[in-house]
Amino acid sequence: MTRHLITAGILLAALALYAAGADSGSAGLVSSGVLLELVFWYRLHPFAGRAPRRLDSSTRGGPDCRFNRGALSSRGAGNIFRKP
Repeated sequence: MTRHLITAGILLAALALYAAGADSGSAGLVSSGVLLELVFWYRLHPFAGRAPRRLDSSTRGGPDCRFNRGALSSRGAGNIFRKP
């Protein structure tokens, strides 16, 4: 819960810096707001640079899996690309 409060505080601080920078015309305040906004988005999506987790890992190799272990055997190789 405190993680969400800190993230919300970072967003509010970024908005305040944007407003202060727009009011005074200071590029330093606006760039600080941009930096805090980037921190905010990183905290929302902490694994942005990594590959996504496979969603079908529980069905991998199951009966409905098209490329299971026996799919490339001599008996199953012809059946992969054949239309039903």
